[in-house]
Amino acid sequence: MNTRMQRRAGAATVEFALVVVAFMIVLLGIIEMGRTLFLFNSAAEATRRGARTATVVALNSPDILLDMQRIMPDLTAEQVSISYLPANCTTDTCAYVQVSLLGYTVRPMFWDMAPIVMPPFLTTLPAESLGTD
Repeated sequence: MNTRMQRRAGAATVEFALVVVAFMIVLLGIIEMGRTLFLFNSAAEATRRGARTATVVALNSPDILLDMQRIMPDLTAEQVSISYLPANCTTDTCAYVQVSLLGYTVRPMFWDMAPIVMPPFLTTLPAESLGTD
């Protein structure tokens, strides 16, 4: 009887170990997916905020990137593109401002995988004062 109880305890320990491993993989996957979705939302919000800032400051102001970096601190100037439409417009003739985010990568936190390159994010807003009073 005693050996039978020991076998059951050993089987329960093995089953527990298998379930815990599977549970941890699922849990870490959920955390990683939530983090990735958070970064996607942050990128969309950063382009929206950058475009909003670009509509009220001077053409190609460094404040645009600084405002975007408040949401995503690791953004670089190479990843951000600012366009004023129509092309070659001046402060008085610009109708729209486009801010896009290209080449931003998400590095997985728990897995040894290649970084995920985010799709491009683009926000277009009508130009307002463009830094004029």
